[in-house]
Amino acid sequence: FLLSNAERVKAHALDMAREHGRPFESLSAKMRKEDAARKIAERDGIEDGLVCVFSALEPCRTFSLRISTGQPYVQTAKRKCLHLYYYFMDRELGLIHVRVQTRFPLQIQVYLNGHDWLARKLAAREIRCTKLDNVFAWIEDLPQAQRLANHFSQLDWPRILNRYANR
Repeated sequence: FLLSNAERVKAHALDMAREHGRPFESLSAKMRKEDAARKIAERDGIEDGLVCVFSALEPCRTFSLRISTGQPYVQTAKRKCLHLYYYFMDRELGLIHVRVQTRFPLQIQVYLNGHDWLARKLAAREIRCTKLDNVFAWIEDLPQAQRLANHFSQLDWPRILNRYANR
């Protein structure tokens, strides 16, 4: 059951990439996945929606079935398993990704960059800034930028993340 479920999760990722006409890449070498996804988004002009799906074999916490004195039991285990990285470009948030572990307990993590969000908010208000990689080197109106940044944690995260539930 565990192995067939892991294959089902991977098949869903492949189907989603195919349905949206986006790349699915299996990664074997260590690389900055976010940089690769940004390059794909720029190359293909993706401003909103699925950019790509990456898969990578990485360490995880999962479970193993053990038998001791004839009695089976479940034990936590550390091993490598397949992780899927769904990268999306969001008009409000910028580049975000969802990391899904394909083995139970199927951990899911959502990553987003608050600096990308703030840069988009500043641009919408025509507040000039200089952003180098993930650092603001200069912001024209620092107090206004701070007020905007203070709202980040108060965003309606369930509504925002549910936009991706059916993509």
